[in-house]
Amino acid sequence: MINEGDFWTGLSYTLVAMFIGAVVNYIAVKVSSMLSGNSYNFLWVNKSKRFSKVTKKYGFDELKRRLRIVIIDDEDIFPMSLFKQNGYNVEKWDKVEDFSKLESGFYDIIVLDILGVANHLSDDDGFGVLESLKLSNPAQIIIAYSAHSYDLTKQKFWQLADETIAKPSQFLKMKEVVDNVIIEKFNPNRY
Repeated sequence: MINEGDFWTGLSYTLVAMFIGAVVNYIAVKVSSMLSGNSYNFLWVNKSKRFSKVTKKYGFDELKRRLRIVIIDDEDIFPMSLFKQNGYNVEKWDKVEDFSKLESGFYDIIVLDILGVANHLSDDDGFGVLESLKLSNPAQIIIAYSAHSYDLTKQKFWQLADETIAKPSQFLKMKEVVDNVIIEKFNPNRY
C-alpha cells in the first residue's frame, strides 16, 4: 500500500520533472529556431514549412513575363520592340504620367532618364523623381538611364539608382543589366 506522503512526493517529483522538461524544450526550440530558421519541438515533432517549400519557384522566362517594367524617357532610343520580342513586360512613358503608380510600387522596375521626363513635377526633373521615390519606397528598383554619365552635377542620380545604363547603349548590354537586376532582386532564394 502506498503511503499518502509517498504519493504526493512522487507526484511532485513528476510535476517538477515535466516542468523542467518543458523549460528545456522551450529553450532548445528557441535556440534551434534562431540558428536554423526552423521551429522544431523536441518533445513532439512539428516542423514548420520552409519558405522555399511554400513559395512557387518561377523560371527566368516567367519572371520576365510577370515583372512590370516602365521606361520613362523623352527620347525614343530604348529598344522597346526588342524587349517585347524577348518576352519582357515593358511599358514606355515619355514623361512621368502617374507618380502615384510609381510611388506605390506598381512597377517592379523603373528605368528612368534624368532630363526631360519630370520637369512638370520637380525642378530637379528625373533626379527629383528618383530621390522622392527612394525616400518613400527604398525597395523600389530604379535603373538610371541617361546620356549625362560624366556630368559631376548628376553624380547623386547615379549613386541613388540600383543600376545604371548609359545612353545610348546596345540592346544586348541593356538586356544584360535588366536580366542581372531580375536575377539579383527577384530570386526567392536570395531571402
